[in-house]
Amino acid sequence: MDVAWDVRQQVIVEASELAFHQGADLGPFECLGCFQPATAVAVHTEHTTAHFRAKHLEDCMISGDPALIRRDGVLAPAREQLTDTADYPARMVEPDKREQIDSAAVDPPERPSTRSRQRAGSTRGGQGRRLSTATTIRPFCRTFILYPNNRAELSISLPGVDADKYLYAFKRLDKETITTYPNRRIFYAEVAWSIGPDLTDTAATVYLYAGERDPDTPAKVTNPYLVVIDWSSWDNRLRASLRREITSAAKQAREHAGSSVRSWMFFLADQDPTDHTTFHLDHHAYYRFATAAITYPDRTPRPHTRRSTKPTWARGAKRQPGRR
Repeated sequence: MDVAWDVRQQVIVEASELAFHQGADLGPFECLGCFQPATAVAVHTEHTTAHFRAKHLEDCMISGDPALIRRDGVLAPAREQLTDTADYPARMVEPDKREQIDSAAVDPPERPSTRSRQRAGSTRGGQGRRLSTATTIRPFCRTFILYPNNRAELSISLPGVDADKYLYAFKRLDKETITTYPNRRIFYAEVAWSIGPDLTDTAATVYLYAGERDPDTPAKVTNPYLVVIDWSSWDNRLRASLRREITSAAKQAREHAGSSVRSWMFFLADQDPTDHTTFHLDHHAYYRFATAAITYPDRTPRPHTRRSTKPTWARGAKRQPGRR
């Protein structure tokens, strides 16, 4: 499984994000379904996707989840909707502002202790879904991808985002033109691996396969959106983790070329007020790469795109054209 409950911090964590933390900050972890102890595996390797191992109880809803982590790290929509008694991330707390949890408390307010709560699958007295907290956007992105039929009903609270449902808190960038986005969202788009990323001493810049296109060759993005990650204050460990993620995501993109699976970047960021191609962020909690097949149910609106025969955003010299 790719997510678990961090008992000490009282938040949902994704195995891949553990590479950004010091060993002393990790765990203990539990399965979200049956509350059994879980162990993080393959956190610092590019050969196998990071995940959690646990000896699940027989009635654990997670042990039968079709979204269990696979070696290639691909996420695909679950065959069924999110169950009525499942945990899901509903509130993000900024890492440097997260409330301190009393380690001596038996029953923290946001989630009962292991000793007192009921096992998954048992009667909950109408409790319904359990809304949990996370400190990165990674678990939210996972839920968005895996449960497309639940996006309109799942609650969400993100720093600086005025939308309260998954359906509206996520926004796919326009594939064919440069658009102004006045509201903060978790934006996402395919990654243009052929033209980057660019890594310097102060920033890592990721180019996206979205933006203005060549009117004669629509497959070419002539003026792409890009995400600038300011890592000037990051230590070597954090930089190495980002480089490892980039290497892994690019490798998976090559392996799944020609399929319905795409290489995506999700990011919680603000658009540059003067250069609308650019989004800025400076914390590892606010981005995620995902190799995934993203679907849009018939009753939910598709991301808006439009074709244009000429550029709508003039910025002088164009960047190097790129193909997906």
